[in-house]
Amino acid sequence: MKFCTNCGSQLEAGDKFCTNCGSAVVTAPKVEEVPEVETPVTPEVEKAVEETPVAPQVEKVVEEEAPVTPEVKEVAEPETKVEPEVEAPVAPESTKTESKINIDKEAVNERVQQTKEYAQSYWNWVKTSVQKPFEAQKSSHPFYGITTFVLFSIIGALFIIIPGRQAFSKFNETTSDYGVGSIMNNPFSIGMFLKLLITIAIVYALYVVIGFLIVKFLSVEDGKVSIFEYTNNFAHFINYTLIFSIVALLMMVLSTQSIINNLDSGVSVPGSLKLVVTLLAIATLGFNTGFLATFFDKNMKFKIDRIYVVMIAQLVVVLIAFILVRYMIVPNVESYTTGLFGDALSSLSDLF
Repeated sequence: MKFCTNCGSQLEAGDKFCTNCGSAVVTAPKVEEVPEVETPVTPEVEKAVEETPVAPQVEKVVEEEAPVTPEVKEVAEPETKVEPEVEAPVAPESTKTESKINIDKEAVNERVQQTKEYAQSYWNWVKTSVQKPFEAQKSSHPFYGITTFVLFSIIGALFIIIPGRQAFSKFNETTSDYGVGSIMNNPFSIGMFLKLLITIAIVYALYVVIGFLIVKFLSVEDGKVSIFEYTNNFAHFINYTLIFSIVALLMMVLSTQSIINNLDSGVSVPGSLKLVVTLLAIATLGFNTGFLATFFDKNMKFKIDRIYVVMIAQLVVVLIAFILVRYMIVPNVESYTTGLFGDALSSLSDLF
């Protein structure tokens, strides 16, 4: 099969020109075979070949392997030494401890600085709330209200622990005057303080939850309020009562011993105790007023007057507090008191 060298079209056998482009078909010239001519061998050449000496066949010499001695083997095959891994230097325990202490100090310093900033901003918030209680700030820290109720809980627990501890100490002194000595340990300890703190905090939490539910589901305009916002508003209304509570607590601490002595001698109630009771009454009144103020100005969804909403809220709080005291606190106090008097009676029996 031939093809045109110019356009590549297929050519038929015998074509001298391409039928597509008209180019002449180039044919390769035929190469004539040249016959081989044998060279005649003359007698002289044969004689010369016969007289040429033939080299003897070289035999292969097999070299015998010489025995390898251990010394030679050591020289021939040098042992490759493996360099031991170099371990990273380990810092001594003292350095680790120092670095850890430095890190802990930095974390502690940072936490202390954050606590100082929070305390300062909280104090500014309290001062503003005391000056204008009803103008609650919308953009305030979510934990300001919780801090206020924690302070109220601590003050309430101290009002029970401090006079109770001093009265019990007076009781033990009186028994020691009769030669009996201390018949039982003082129950007003840190454990009792923590239990009272938790109990009072639960009562405050009931007020917060009930007020929040009223605002959340019964109010028209505050349906999207969060519990932190409600707690801040509630605390903003009652922060000024902290002043009365703290002053009453300080007076109680300073005059408890004299009050106990006057009660023991049959003297009438001193004026300091009356002032303490008065301050506590003002603080309680302000607390209830602040609780009612959190939802008293709200428009209710249902056709019910806000006065009745306030009464229902108060009844619910009182009912839950009664259940809490009756079925949780009183049994614990009874069992605790029974255990104390049991120890006292056993101590008296050992003495006599």
